[in-house]
Amino acid sequence: MAGTLNIPLTTLNPGTRDFGPVAVSDADSTATIIINRAVVGGLNSVSSSVSISIEVNESDDGGASWFNLASSLHIGSPAFDNPKQPGVGSVKVNFAPGTGRQVKATVIVLGGSVAVSGNLNMS
Repeated sequence: MAGTLNIPLTTLNPGTRDFGPVAVSDADSTATIIINRAVVGGLNSVSSSVSISIEVNESDDGGASWFNLASSLHIGSPAFDNPKQPGVGSVKVNFAPGTGRQVKATVIVLGGSVAVSGNLNMS
């Protein structure tokens, strides 16, 4: 059963912020994290000295330990939009196989504060 973890609109200072964790259905095989660049104060409205790394992290032991499945760096300043997903930064990855998995989204902010919103979709 597919699920979604909401990343609510919030302004983040430099540092690391986790969203989640949530349980992953045994039937789910992929995760896609999507960040909206176009929110007020978001990546499209800050300078290129500000960046975020968005990560998908998985735990197979109830959250005792985590491993990175994928990450993507997104630089501030107006971006050339993908016409199919305007104003979006994203990364898609396959889950490691297993049962009892958990997933969380991690946003690492560098260079200055930035507003983010988005979601982590499992399917």
